[in-house]
Amino acid sequence: MLKLIRPLALFIMIAAMASSYHTQLVLFRTWEVDSFTAVIAPFVVDALAVICSIAIGAKGASGKLLAATVLVVTLGGSMTANFIAGATLGSRIVHAGMVLIYLMAELVASKVRAAEVSATVAVQPVVEEPAAVQPATPEPARVEELLPVEAPKPKTTRPRKAAGTRKAPTYAYPVPVGEIPVRA
Repeated sequence: MLKLIRPLALFIMIAAMASSYHTQLVLFRTWEVDSFTAVIAPFVVDALAVICSIAIGAKGASGKLLAATVLVVTLGGSMTANFIAGATLGSRIVHAGMVLIYLMAELVASKVRAAEVSATVAVQPVVEEPAAVQPATPEPARVEELLPVEAPKPKTTRPRKAAGTRKAPTYAYPVPVGEIPVRA
């Protein structure tokens, strides 16, 4: 159930983006910003918020404090623009409130995830392995003890027929090995 928090925070962010996009577009046109910038600017602000949100939610990513700071500044600017663009006090509060709701959802998602990770770490048992005991004076190992009693039989490989050529079969013989000296 806790895994739904991040997707729901992203859903709230998308809803806030959709709500504030038109409001900011009208505001920028009222301020006589050129049409291209008026259309792109609200999207750029919201895309920066998306990038920050993804960076905050990424496991093991560095720079989360920077991403959180940029997110607060970005959403603060978006909230201010939405508040200014409202026609009445009620519409100003609603438009600015949508962005504030997203910021609070992001805060909750980051805190719940951090608590979930710390709870997982606290529950894991500690297992101690016994120390390996080594003999005081190791004896040199003999090769006969390490090799199997019976020597392997020679292996015959069958020749492959390739482009009309034929190779003779090859045989592998065991090589006798003496004692391996071990330094003390």
